[in-house]
Amino acid sequence: MILDLAGGQYFALDEIGARLWHGLAAGRSPEDVAREVVSTHEVSFDKALADMVDLANELAHRGLVMVDPSAG
Repeated sequence: MILDLAGGQYFALDEIGARLWHGLAAGRSPEDVAREVVSTHEVSFDKALADMVDLANELAHRGLVMVDPSAG
């Protein structure tokens, strides 16, 4: 669960979403997390990466994560 204190909303993440959240918090990229997901789940890298990027963008749009423009 992610609680947006400013907006008063909470967001439930599934296992993969939580993996992205923890990866981002540890300074890893969505691409890094997608590689990890592919190694443990039956999904293509392209699909995993698209899902990670979509979720990361949604979190950024809601102000729950910040994008570092210098991070390639």
